Amino acid sequence: MAEWIDELCQWLKSQGIPFQRTTEKLEGQDLPSIYFPTKNIKFILFDIFCWQQSPLSESYGNSLSHIAATTGTKYICLWQDLWHTKQSLLKARIRSILGFFVRLHARHCTVARIDKPLMDSFLDIHHLQGSAQAKLKYGLFLKKQYIPKYLGESFPSHENTLIAVASFSGGRTMKWGNRQDFRSYELLRFASLQGFVVVGGMDKLMQAFIQENQPDDIMSYADKDWSDGRSYDVLGFDKIADFEIITNYFVNADTYVRYPENRILQQYSLEELKSQNWIKICNSGSLKYIKTLRKNS
Repeated sequence: MAEWIDELCQWLKSQGIPFQRTTEKLEGQDLPSIYFPTKNIKFILFDIFCWQQSPLSESYGNSLSHIAATTGTKYICLWQDLWHTKQSLLKARIRSILGFFVRLHARHCTVARIDKPLMDSFLDIHHLQGSAQAKLKYGLFLKKQYIPKYLGESFPSHENTLIAVASFSGGRTMKWGNRQDFRSYELLRFASLQGFVVVGGMDKLMQAFIQENQPDDIMSYADKDWSDGRSYDVLGFDKIADFEIITNYFVNADTYVRYPENRILQQYSLEELKSQNWIKICNSGSLKYIKTLRKNS
Protein backbone atom coordinates (compact mmCIF):
# COMPACT_ATOMS: atom_id res chain seq x y z
CA MET A 1 0.00 0.00 0.00
CA ALA A 2 1.24 3.49 -0.83
CA GLU A 3 3.04 5.35 1.94
CA TRP A 4 0.53 8.21 1.98
CA ILE A 5 -2.33 5.76 2.59
CA ASP A 6 -0.41 4.28 5.51
CA GLU A 7 0.02 7.81 6.90
CA LEU A 8 -3.71 8.45 6.53
CA CYS A 9 -4.57 5.23 8.34
CA GLN A 10 -2.12 6.00 11.15
CA TRP A 11 -3.69 9.42 11.60
CA LEU A 12 -7.21 7.93 11.72
CA LYS A 13 -6.03 5.51 14.42
CA SER A 14 -4.55 8.40 16.41
CA GLN A 15 -7.94 10.12 16.27
CA GLY A 16 -9.72 7.05 17.63
CA ILE A 17 -11.87 6.84 14.50
CA PRO A 18 -13.02 3.27 13.68
CA PHE A 19 -12.40 2.25 10.07
CA GLN A 20 -11.73 -0.73 7.85
CA ARG A 21 -9.24 -0.99 5.00
CA THR A 22 -11.13 -2.28 1.99
CA THR A 23 -11.14 -2.15 -1.79
CA GLU A 24 -13.78 -0.93 -4.23
CA LYS A 25 -14.12 -2.51 -7.65
CA LEU A 26 -14.60 0.19 -10.25
CA GLU A 27 -14.34 -0.33 -14.01
CA GLY A 28 -12.63 -3.65 -13.37
CA GLN A 29 -10.02 -2.23 -11.00
CA ASP A 30 -9.71 -2.91 -7.28
CA LEU A 31 -9.12 0.54 -5.81
CA PRO A 32 -7.88 0.98 -2.23
CA SER A 33 -10.53 2.40 0.05
CA ILE A 34 -11.34 3.09 3.68
CA TYR A 35 -14.78 2.28 5.07
CA PHE A 36 -16.28 3.89 8.17
CA PRO A 37 -18.94 1.41 9.30
CA THR A 38 -20.58 3.63 11.93
CA LYS A 39 -21.26 6.29 9.26
CA ASN A 40 -21.64 4.11 6.14
CA ILE A 41 -19.11 6.32 4.38
CA LYS A 42 -16.34 5.06 2.12
CA PHE A 43 -13.29 6.94 0.89
CA ILE A 44 -11.94 5.86 -2.49
CA LEU A 45 -8.20 6.53 -2.42
CA PHE A 46 -6.71 7.73 -5.70
CA ASP A 47 -2.94 7.45 -6.02
CA ILE A 48 -1.77 9.69 -8.88
CA PHE A 49 0.94 7.23 -9.98
CA CYS A 50 -1.52 4.34 -10.13
CA TRP A 51 -3.88 6.60 -12.05
CA GLN A 52 -1.08 7.43 -14.50
CA GLN A 53 -0.49 3.73 -15.14
CA SER A 54 -4.16 2.75 -15.33
CA PRO A 55 -6.59 5.70 -15.46
CA LEU A 56 -10.31 5.26 -15.17
CA SER A 57 -12.63 6.61 -17.83
CA GLU A 58 -14.04 10.11 -17.47
CA SER A 59 -17.43 8.57 -16.63
CA TYR A 60 -16.26 6.69 -13.53
CA GLY A 61 -18.31 9.08 -11.39
CA ASN A 62 -21.47 7.63 -12.94
CA SER A 63 -20.46 4.20 -11.71
CA LEU A 64 -19.84 5.54 -8.21
CA SER A 65 -23.20 7.31 -8.21
CA HIS A 66 -24.91 4.05 -9.17
CA ILE A 67 -23.14 2.12 -6.42
CA ALA A 68 -24.03 4.81 -3.87
CA ALA A 69 -27.69 4.76 -4.91
CA THR A 70 -27.76 0.96 -4.71
CA THR A 71 -25.97 0.53 -1.38
CA GLY A 72 -26.86 3.76 0.43
CA THR A 73 -23.15 4.31 1.08
CA LYS A 74 -21.74 7.83 0.75
CA TYR A 75 -18.58 7.92 -1.35
CA ILE A 76 -15.74 10.45 -1.07
CA CYS A 77 -12.88 10.59 -3.60
CA LEU A 78 -9.64 11.39 -1.83
CA TRP A 79 -6.60 12.18 -3.98
CA GLN A 80 -2.97 11.70 -3.05
CA ASP A 81 -1.84 15.18 -4.14
CA LEU A 82 -4.24 16.88 -1.73
CA TRP A 83 -2.93 14.74 1.13
CA HIS A 84 0.52 16.15 0.44
CA THR A 85 -0.38 19.79 -0.27
CA LYS A 86 -3.46 20.48 1.87
CA GLN A 87 -3.16 17.93 4.63
CA SER A 88 -4.38 20.15 7.46
CA LEU A 89 -7.52 21.13 5.56
CA LEU A 90 -8.05 17.57 4.37
CA LYS A 91 -7.92 16.27 7.94
CA ALA A 92 -10.41 18.92 9.04
CA ARG A 93 -12.75 17.98 6.19
CA ILE A 94 -12.48 14.28 7.04
CA ARG A 95 -13.22 14.92 10.71
CA SER A 96 -16.17 17.14 9.79
CA ILE A 97 -17.64 14.53 7.42
CA LEU A 98 -17.36 11.94 10.19
CA GLY A 99 -19.12 14.21 12.69
CA PHE A 100 -16.16 15.66 14.59
CA PHE A 101 -16.50 19.43 14.52
CA VAL A 102 -17.44 22.47 16.58
CA ARG A 103 -20.95 23.70 15.87
CA LEU A 104 -21.57 27.45 15.61
CA HIS A 105 -24.86 29.21 14.94
CA ALA A 106 -25.49 31.87 12.31
CA ARG A 107 -27.56 33.87 14.80
CA HIS A 108 -24.29 34.62 16.60
CA CYS A 109 -22.85 36.13 13.41
CA THR A 110 -23.18 39.17 11.19
CA VAL A 111 -22.78 39.42 7.40
CA ALA A 112 -20.69 42.01 5.59
CA ARG A 113 -19.24 42.51 2.13
CA ILE A 114 -15.53 41.76 2.02
CA ASP A 115 -12.74 42.64 -0.39
CA LYS A 116 -10.76 40.36 -2.69
CA PRO A 117 -7.60 40.06 -0.54
CA LEU A 118 -9.62 38.94 2.48
CA MET A 119 -11.66 36.50 0.39
CA ASP A 120 -8.54 35.07 -1.25
CA SER A 121 -6.62 34.64 2.00
CA PHE A 122 -9.57 32.85 3.65
CA LEU A 123 -10.47 30.56 0.75
CA ASP A 124 -6.85 29.64 0.02
CA ILE A 125 -6.67 28.23 3.56
CA HIS A 126 -10.17 26.85 4.07
CA HIS A 127 -11.35 25.68 0.61
CA LEU A 128 -9.78 22.66 -1.10
CA GLN A 129 -9.92 24.37 -4.48
CA GLY A 130 -8.66 27.67 -3.15
CA SER A 131 -10.06 31.00 -4.24
CA ALA A 132 -11.59 31.97 -7.59
CA GLN A 133 -12.41 35.16 -9.45
CA ALA A 134 -15.66 36.58 -8.07
CA LYS A 135 -17.65 39.75 -8.48
CA LEU A 136 -19.51 39.66 -5.18
CA LYS A 137 -17.91 38.58 -1.91
CA TYR A 138 -19.57 38.10 1.49
CA GLY A 139 -18.16 37.22 4.87
CA LEU A 140 -19.82 35.78 7.96
CA PHE A 141 -18.34 37.26 11.13
CA LEU A 142 -18.65 35.75 14.60
CA LYS A 143 -19.67 38.49 17.02
CA LYS A 144 -16.87 39.34 19.40
CA GLN A 145 -18.84 38.42 22.53
CA TYR A 146 -19.04 34.79 21.31
CA ILE A 147 -15.37 34.43 20.36
CA PRO A 148 -14.14 33.18 23.78
CA LYS A 149 -16.88 30.54 23.88
CA TYR A 150 -16.20 29.08 20.45
CA LEU A 151 -12.61 29.99 19.59
CA GLY A 152 -11.06 30.00 23.07
CA GLU A 153 -10.19 32.54 25.73
CA SER A 154 -6.76 33.15 24.18
CA PHE A 155 -8.20 34.11 20.79
CA PRO A 156 -8.14 37.91 20.19
CA SER A 157 -11.70 39.14 20.68
CA HIS A 158 -11.50 42.89 20.21
CA GLU A 159 -13.49 42.67 16.96
CA ASN A 160 -15.79 40.32 15.06
CA THR A 161 -13.96 37.38 13.44
CA LEU A 162 -14.40 36.00 9.92
CA ILE A 163 -15.57 32.38 10.07
CA ALA A 164 -17.15 31.78 6.64
CA VAL A 165 -17.04 33.17 3.12
CA ALA A 166 -19.35 32.93 0.10
CA SER A 167 -18.46 34.31 -3.32
CA PHE A 168 -20.69 34.91 -6.34
CA SER A 169 -20.33 35.82 -9.99
CA GLY A 170 -21.77 38.96 -11.48
CA GLY A 171 -25.24 38.71 -12.93
CA ARG A 172 -25.95 37.80 -16.53
CA THR A 173 -29.21 37.79 -18.43
CA MET A 174 -30.16 34.43 -19.92
CA LYS A 175 -30.78 34.59 -23.66
CA TRP A 176 -32.78 31.42 -24.31
CA GLY A 177 -34.62 28.48 -22.78
CA ASN A 178 -37.12 28.48 -19.94
CA ARG A 179 -34.94 30.97 -18.06
CA GLN A 180 -34.87 33.54 -20.87
CA ASP A 181 -34.55 37.09 -19.53
CA PHE A 182 -33.74 35.78 -16.04
CA ARG A 183 -30.97 37.63 -14.23
CA SER A 184 -28.79 34.72 -13.13
CA TYR A 185 -25.83 34.56 -10.74
CA GLU A 186 -23.49 31.72 -9.78
CA LEU A 187 -22.50 30.71 -6.27
CA LEU A 188 -18.79 30.04 -6.80
CA ARG A 189 -17.33 29.21 -3.41
CA PHE A 190 -18.40 28.61 0.15
CA ALA A 191 -16.10 27.68 3.01
CA SER A 192 -16.13 27.90 6.77
CA LEU A 193 -13.31 27.89 9.29
CA GLN A 194 -11.53 24.53 9.46
CA GLY A 195 -13.05 22.31 12.12
CA PHE A 196 -16.27 24.34 12.42
CA VAL A 197 -19.77 23.98 11.01
CA VAL A 198 -21.91 27.11 11.05
CA VAL A 199 -25.55 26.07 11.34
CA GLY A 200 -27.53 28.34 9.02
CA GLY A 201 -24.35 30.08 7.87
CA MET A 202 -24.69 29.52 4.14
CA ASP A 203 -28.35 30.47 4.25
CA LYS A 204 -27.58 33.72 6.08
CA LEU A 205 -24.91 34.64 3.54
CA MET A 206 -27.24 33.84 0.65
CA GLN A 207 -30.08 35.89 2.11
CA ALA A 208 -27.78 38.90 2.37
CA PHE A 209 -26.71 38.37 -1.23
CA ILE A 210 -30.33 38.00 -2.41
CA GLN A 211 -31.47 41.12 -0.56
CA GLU A 212 -28.73 43.24 -2.13
CA ASN A 213 -28.81 41.87 -5.68
CA GLN A 214 -32.38 40.62 -6.25
CA PRO A 215 -31.36 37.70 -8.52
CA ASP A 216 -33.95 35.78 -10.50
CA ASP A 217 -32.02 32.59 -9.89
CA ILE A 218 -28.73 31.32 -8.47
CA MET A 219 -26.79 28.47 -10.06
CA SER A 220 -24.05 26.38 -8.50
CA TYR A 221 -22.07 23.17 -8.92
CA ALA A 222 -21.35 20.52 -6.30
CA ASP A 223 -18.07 18.61 -6.69
CA LYS A 224 -19.01 14.93 -6.63
CA ASP A 225 -15.60 14.02 -5.19
CA TRP A 226 -16.94 15.38 -1.89
CA SER A 227 -20.63 16.15 -2.12
CA ASP A 228 -23.85 14.30 -2.85
CA GLY A 229 -25.68 17.63 -3.00
CA ARG A 230 -27.70 17.33 0.20
CA SER A 231 -26.61 20.75 1.44
CA TYR A 232 -28.03 22.31 -1.73
CA ASP A 233 -31.33 20.51 -1.18
CA VAL A 234 -31.56 22.06 2.29
CA LEU A 235 -30.98 25.53 0.81
CA GLY A 236 -33.87 25.17 -1.64
CA PHE A 237 -31.85 24.40 -4.78
CA ASP A 238 -33.14 21.97 -7.41
CA LYS A 239 -30.78 19.51 -9.08
CA ILE A 240 -31.01 19.94 -12.84
CA ALA A 241 -28.05 17.90 -14.06
CA ASP A 242 -25.85 15.05 -12.87
CA PHE A 243 -22.31 14.73 -14.16
CA GLU A 244 -22.67 18.07 -15.94
CA ILE A 245 -18.96 18.92 -15.79
CA ILE A 246 -15.80 16.85 -15.52
CA THR A 247 -12.90 18.89 -14.17
CA ASN A 248 -9.52 17.85 -15.50
CA TYR A 249 -6.38 18.67 -13.54
CA PHE A 250 -2.66 18.34 -14.04
CA VAL A 251 -0.63 17.30 -10.99
CA ASN A 252 3.14 17.71 -10.81
CA ALA A 253 4.53 14.31 -9.86
CA ASP A 254 7.45 15.90 -7.98
CA THR A 255 5.72 18.68 -6.01
CA TYR A 256 2.08 17.46 -6.05
CA VAL A 257 0.99 20.94 -7.15
CA ARG A 258 -2.40 20.75 -8.87
CA TYR A 259 -3.72 23.07 -11.59
CA PRO A 260 -7.01 22.97 -13.50
CA GLU A 261 -6.40 21.99 -17.10
CA ASN A 262 -7.75 25.24 -18.56
CA ARG A 263 -5.33 27.30 -16.45
CA ILE A 264 -2.13 25.35 -16.98
CA LEU A 265 -2.67 25.00 -20.73
CA GLN A 266 -2.45 28.78 -20.92
CA GLN A 267 1.19 28.41 -19.87
CA TYR A 268 2.36 25.07 -21.29
CA SER A 269 1.61 22.78 -24.19
CA LEU A 270 0.61 19.15 -23.61
CA GLU A 271 4.04 18.04 -24.83
CA GLU A 272 5.77 20.33 -22.32
CA LEU A 273 3.59 19.07 -19.47
CA LYS A 274 4.37 15.47 -20.31
CA SER A 275 8.10 16.13 -20.46
CA GLN A 276 7.98 17.97 -17.13
CA ASN A 277 6.36 15.03 -15.33
CA TRP A 278 2.81 16.31 -14.96
CA ILE A 279 0.03 13.73 -14.56
CA LYS A 280 -3.48 14.36 -15.89
CA ILE A 281 -6.33 13.34 -13.57
CA CYS A 282 -10.04 14.14 -13.43
CA ASN A 283 -12.62 14.46 -10.72
CA SER A 284 -15.73 12.29 -10.52
CA GLY A 285 -17.99 14.96 -11.94
CA SER A 286 -20.36 17.64 -10.77
CA LEU A 287 -23.98 18.14 -9.87
CA LYS A 288 -25.61 21.27 -11.25
CA TYR A 289 -28.14 23.08 -9.06
CA ILE A 290 -30.40 26.09 -9.49
CA LYS A 291 -32.33 28.03 -6.87
CA THR A 292 -35.18 29.83 -8.64
CA LEU A 293 -36.39 33.02 -7.01
CA ARG A 294 -38.56 34.39 -9.82
CA LYS A 295 -41.20 32.20 -11.32
CA ASN A 296 -42.03 32.32 -15.02
CA SER A 297 -45.12 34.41 -15.63
